[in-house]
Amino acid sequence: MTTATLINRDAVLAKIRAGLRRGQQELADWAGGQLAVSAVPGSGKSTGMAAAAAIALTQPTTAA
Repeated sequence: MTTATLINRDAVLAKIRAGLRRGQQELADWAGGQLAVSAVPGSGKSTGMAAAAAIALTQPTTAA
């Protein structure tokens, strides 16, 4: 038997975003188009990109 857990997606995404530093939050808020990220090693680029991807994947898409 399995137990399903209802997850509040918006709350989870807000928690992910809240755990980021300001620059990472700006990256996580990316809404599309070209993106270039330049920063020193260990600055959190991958973490910010992962958050941006998680947020972007949950957004509705619009047909072109």
